[in-house]
Amino acid sequence: MIVFRLLYAAAMSLLETVAPLFSSKLRQRQNEWRDTVRKAGLIVERQNAPVAWFHAASAGEFEQAKPVIEYLANSGVPLTIIASFFSPSGFEAHRTYPFINAAVYLPLDSFFSVRFFLRRLRPSVAVIIRYELWFELFRQIRNARIPLLLISATFPSRRLPACIFKEILRAVTTVYSANADSADKFRPLISSSAKLITAADTRFDRIFSIAREAGFSSKNLLPNDLFAPEDIVIVAGSSWPEDEELLAAVHRTNKFSSIRFIVVPHEVTQCHLDSAAKLFPNAIKLSELSSADKRCDIIADCYGKLLMLYCFADIAYIGGGFGAGVHSVAEPAGYGIPLICGPRIYRAPDAVELHRRGGLRVISDKNGLIESLDALISSKENRLATGAIARQYIESGTGTSRIIGEDILARVREAKTS
Repeated sequence: MIVFRLLYAAAMSLLETVAPLFSSKLRQRQNEWRDTVRKAGLIVERQNAPVAWFHAASAGEFEQAKPVIEYLANSGVPLTIIASFFSPSGFEAHRTYPFINAAVYLPLDSFFSVRFFLRRLRPSVAVIIRYELWFELFRQIRNARIPLLLISATFPSRRLPACIFKEILRAVTTVYSANADSADKFRPLISSSAKLITAADTRFDRIFSIAREAGFSSKNLLPNDLFAPEDIVIVAGSSWPEDEELLAAVHRTNKFSSIRFIVVPHEVTQCHLDSAAKLFPNAIKLSELSSADKRCDIIADCYGKLLMLYCFADIAYIGGGFGAGVHSVAEPAGYGIPLICGPRIYRAPDAVELHRRGGLRVISDKNGLIESLDALISSKENRLATGAIARQYIESGTGTSRIIGEDILARVREAKTS
């Protein structure tokens, strides 16, 4: 292990020097991370309250931290909440997030950078989201005796010898796994003193909260009378060209005259938007929609609207299932609507479970899509029952954020009395 640590330290030091020369993202974060940590350190000193530090790789993972952070922020307990990010996109998206006191960059995993980071922020408890396992960071957290929680934890896909994983995970106090499969992978590698709790993904709390409030946040997104009562609105979320071609082929059959599509491409590039516009020639771009438009298809030509647009859906089609793998099915499930996607679901535990329960229909071609739509459109009872299965799956996983929040508060109280 000593040899590995020396080699790892040398590699990280070299990476700090060389990588920014070839990556603009790394160059940006290397130019800014110390300054963000210094400013956060001043806030820590000024507030003189226990520090709860949350780390997420990027903006997507931080969504899983939000319900826990908001629980802590509303608890009434004096805390300084710091959020760190590895990616510039995550940092920029959340530097003004109102429930944290400061956002910072996590440094590359070298000895002196990590020491600077921890000494400035002085966390009373550290919370790592998903699969961010850093050798030097975890070693120094362990040496500083900082309680370390992994939440919504999924086992990282990168291959390392089990002895390295065991060494890293020696620092961990509690693992809140995102599902049973992840718990099984962590179990033989964590220390005997660490707790392993099979929990639901904290994202379920976030999704449930967003779905509950969507009627208020989405009401001005589309005109009130855009769709007729008999229309069936299908939101195609995170769609790729393969998905859009399939949906357009069904649309052209005129078998389902009541369908109105809201297409939300995964990549909002001009090329992709032009391609989608050819497939849906009567569609209007979301940014160009007016109150005069009626019963039209829509193409979302901007990022960040998908979660709100699901509020208008009677059925959700989730993209990616004909490519590398289906995108998140949990968000539309929280709205209590039936789900449809392509065949590649087995890297997505939520999709596998929703398919098993009957809340998600998996199709492999145009005929399968027509069959699924026919079953859902011809029977409102079937549509509502299928949507209820999807919603119940999300509801059954809520409450984890409160449990983790109470665990963090208990550790903060312990730190104050020690």
